[in-house]
Amino acid sequence: MKQIVIVVGVAFASGIAYLSWQVVPGFGRDVIQPIASTMASVAGVLFGFVLASLTILASASGNKLVENTKKTKYFEKLVHRLHVSMGLLILVCLNFLAVLFVPESVMAPFMTETKLLSLVLVSGVFFFSMALFVFLAVWHEFSQFTKNM
Repeated sequence: MKQIVIVVGVAFASGIAYLSWQVVPGFGRDVIQPIASTMASVAGVLFGFVLASLTILASASGNKLVENTKKTKYFEKLVHRLHVSMGLLILVCLNFLAVLFVPESVMAPFMTETKLLSLVLVSGVFFFSMALFVFLAVWHEFSQFTKNM
């Protein structure tokens, strides 16, 4: 990925996670779980969009634009960026699924359940923000590419 996109994305995600850390530790399990469920669902839907865009690229393999971009190696870069976006979105889903299904008996002895769930939720917010930023950058690039198909 372009280095500037990564740097700006990490800065953006860090800021969002920092702001959420100011609020989240006051939440109980009954508030944290619906938030985690919603964010996991959104990440899953975005994952589906990226998967559909890869399907479009695969089905257009005979297209002249696709053939030319394969020759210039741009096609592989675009597919790689889509895969990175998919990986981040799956990471978000797994993070929030951990919030939903971690039983109380597994909680670390040095942390309360609420602190551990808050920590996992804020890390999920960081990954979600990063994934959303990367998704938007890749989606813009993909839409510019498909405009010419």
